[in-house]
Amino acid sequence: RVGAARTLARPRMDQLNASSNASIANQPQGALNSIFSGGGGNPRLRPYVADGVDVSYEYYFNNRGGYFAIASYYKWLSNFVNPNASVVRDFSYLVPSLTGAQLDAFNESGQQTLGFVSGPDNGAEGHIFGVEASLSLPFDTFSTALEGFGFQTSVSYTDSELTVSPPEGGASFNVDVPGLSKWVVNSTVYFEQSGFEARVSHRYRSSFLAEFIGISASRNFRQTYAESIFDAQIGYRFESGSLEGLSLTLQALNITDEPFVNFQNGDREQIIDYERYGRTYLIGASYRF
Repeated sequence: RVGAARTLARPRMDQLNASSNASIANQPQGALNSIFSGGGGNPRLRPYVADGVDVSYEYYFNNRGGYFAIASYYKWLSNFVNPNASVVRDFSYLVPSLTGAQLDAFNESGQQTLGFVSGPDNGAEGHIFGVEASLSLPFDTFSTALEGFGFQTSVSYTDSELTVSPPEGGASFNVDVPGLSKWVVNSTVYFEQSGFEARVSHRYRSSFLAEFIGISASRNFRQTYAESIFDAQIGYRFESGSLEGLSLTLQALNITDEPFVNFQNGDREQIIDYERYGRTYLIGASYRF
């Protein structure tokens, strides 16, 4: 299979905010040696755009669901939102409202009326490249004595990069696309026979750049530790008798109580959040008629 698509996504509503604010410091600061600064949203943001192509190959070798598949894709990203852009603006309209201390600081700055205004813009573009291989292997492919046993797995590799270009002509820099792990592995070993089923699943996700809510609903980006999570399930479905149609299940999620950890400045020792969510146990019943 071969496919191609163009997709668009709207920026976050808070980034499209039409309001802005101005701040006046009591002493000159920053690269402009100015007492003025500001921030806000950008109602002129354009939608994210991704032009992508993908190709896949599938091979089915068992009438009970055995197959092997491999797929790859490439996406060209444009209009990607840089949430931390800043531009220079003239704050001369605020000079008449300066207090005595602020006026002294303004004079100390050489009566600098320019200052930085922070906010989002569409100043980033890049790519996402991915490859995924999947395998579903019923063990009765090897022997009828193993009927009901099976194994499923998928492995994906993702490479991503954004080139961020500051609006005032500063040096461009590269970052990963937020939310994407380089490696993700999902695997399940199962047994299904005569209404009885049992399975153990494992999910591995390598470190990725995550977005967190900061002070005053602002957003911060930090790197995370890799995750390795185990789940298990056992169940029985009555296929005859007075209880036919009834299914009972017992699930255990996050069996090893894997923590979620993120850190800053690329230093794994500078941990910001260390969170444990505990194990979750679920008992369920359903009835079909």
